Amino acid sequence: MEVLDRYFASLQDVMAQTMESPNMAPLQRLDAYLDVITDLMSVSGWRYGCLIGNLGLEVSGYSELIRTRLQGIFADWLRPFLAVVVDAQRSGELRDDLSPEEVAEFLLAGWHGAILRMKVERSDEPLKRFRRIIEVTLFQSGRRQIKEPV
Repeated sequence: MEVLDRYFASLQDVMAQTMESPNMAPLQRLDAYLDVITDLMSVSGWRYGCLIGNLGLEVSGYSELIRTRLQGIFADWLRPFLAVVVDAQRSGELRDDLSPEEVAEFLLAGWHGAILRMKVERSDEPLKRFRRIIEVTLFQSGRRQIKEPV
């Protein structure tokens, strides 16, 4: 539990610097967060993914204590995504005909799915694909607003 909490605390620091930054437009905040996470994943050659996602897949079926903690972590993790979605819908950057709660859930879950595929493929292509798809399906302009990772 301590390792899990420390890992999430480091992600909360990343979210505070990116997703919660008052100096960026909403989709720039999302972009910055995805960039930082992509950079962290690249250091390992796309091998390790996310400890929280890994434990969710492997351990939550065996430990109720860890499953419950992971559930709380995902609830806390969702809040900055929801704030970005609400702000982006208000500013006209993001489609407003979808529930902000569902869009935030989709972004967090979809990103984790892309990270899982990244690990399997040992490539950043699943992360790039995720970003391309959210761009054309969710962004109001339908044009590139989040830059593709390098």
